[in-house]
Amino acid sequence: MCADFSIFVNFLVTGCRIMGVDSQMLGTTGQYVVPLVLPIILPCVLLLLVRRLWYEYNVMSRDPASDLPLPDGSMGWPVIGETIGFGLQGSQFYEKKFRQHGRLFKTHLFGRPTVRVRGADNIRKILHGENDIVKSYWPATTQLLIGPESLTQSQGVHHVKLRKHVMTAFSHTALSGYISLIHPIMIKTIHDWCQVPGGVAGYPECRLLTFMVAGKVLCGFDCSKEETTKLIDYFEEIVHCFFSLPINLPGSGLNRGLKARDYIRQRIMANITLKETDDTQDALRILMDQKNEAEETPSHENIAANAIDLLVAGYASTASAACSVIIQLYKNRQILTKVRQELKEHGMDVSGSQLTLLKINELKYVTSVVKEVLRMSPPIGAAFRKALRTFELDGKQIPAGWTLLYSIRETIDFADVFTDKAKFDPDRFASERREDKTGDRYNFCIFGGGSRSCIGKAFAVLLLRMLVIELARTCNWELLEPDTLKIAHLPTPHPVDGMPVRFTKLEDVDHNANSVVFNCESE
Repeated sequence: MCADFSIFVNFLVTGCRIMGVDSQMLGTTGQYVVPLVLPIILPCVLLLLVRRLWYEYNVMSRDPASDLPLPDGSMGWPVIGETIGFGLQGSQFYEKKFRQHGRLFKTHLFGRPTVRVRGADNIRKILHGENDIVKSYWPATTQLLIGPESLTQSQGVHHVKLRKHVMTAFSHTALSGYISLIHPIMIKTIHDWCQVPGGVAGYPECRLLTFMVAGKVLCGFDCSKEETTKLIDYFEEIVHCFFSLPINLPGSGLNRGLKARDYIRQRIMANITLKETDDTQDALRILMDQKNEAEETPSHENIAANAIDLLVAGYASTASAACSVIIQLYKNRQILTKVRQELKEHGMDVSGSQLTLLKINELKYVTSVVKEVLRMSPPIGAAFRKALRTFELDGKQIPAGWTLLYSIRETIDFADVFTDKAKFDPDRFASERREDKTGDRYNFCIFGGGSRSCIGKAFAVLLLRMLVIELARTCNWELLEPDTLKIAHLPTPHPVDGMPVRFTKLEDVDHNANSVVFNCESE
């Protein structure tokens, strides 16, 4: 309270001086000063008092049975905590806090006392402590939007059974079958990009491509470009409202998100009905064919909930990574040359030629490129957990009931195992170096780990490898405004200006060298 009182005194003196009250007047009985400053000072004193009481209230939730202190940090203002500051500053909010407090700090976000933490050893302890010291947790609004039937919201034994059921949609056999669904969409999309002489908005186009792919494979959507754009608008309304306040009033974030969620669910339910007479082997069909331990087919509501869950997990993050592929291969043209050389060595350099999972898995350098893209710009910045009991991290107590945010982006950024971190270097993942396998494997925690590792990681990596392949053997491209490219990191990394980019087909390069900004084959 002393610090707050000092602030009050300084504010009083400064206020008096601004109002023309000299030091002699301050030393008098105060008969002139008090009437002047009281209307200004009293509300400030009350605010400081309320803030202090709020801080003490949250600190009282520490576990008295533990001698360890709470992490350093602030709890912000009553009820809202530091949520507004986080909303205004975005990822810079976390970066600033880590610089101030080290590997973990306390705050108050989305209505709950929260600790954000980085470091491979800390993440290992958290992920391997599932159902012991922590459990999966999302903010209240996110829980309401995704629904209790989904894999993300399930817990304990139910989660294990449901994960086993959903995992069938990402088996080796399932992934092999998805290629024939993905490839035509990717070929046509890149062809269309090349037909626009003035260039396209790269980030919206990446979102459109990944939604068409993920929507078709995971939810059975097979729509026109216009219909897909409408679905994206509804779906992104859901995602944007994940971290809003859990207040369901007309016009509120939760209210808008629920309406968008219901629209998407209705469309998926309609697809499920259609698929009763359709044998296309997408994820929706596979989930419909699976039975639980009681030999019962899951309800349509359950299937729809998990389809939305998978779309949430796979769409926005993969769109972000696809955009990063375009950026990094443009900035590092020698890497694109090496990709093309590998494709040629494996007889896969003809644009649009058939792809199989076996062929794709042979391309080690392409896989390393995708890993390096994910390292440089992790699509998911952090993940939520809730402390089941009080435990220790870095000599600080994490009280039972508090929210825990383990940081993926900052853990990778600070990992010492990666040499020359700012350099885009896929060879760091080659068998000779394997920097991601050096030390604790959670230095490269892109897909989490433990019993709740990203269930769709193989699908996401497959899509990104196919994108690298088809871009490399189809076209060249240039960012039209590279000097002003600015990346925002929430909810996923994305260019704030849409990223204007111009694509040129490789056959056009051969016939008209003047139409090409660069030719990676000659570098």
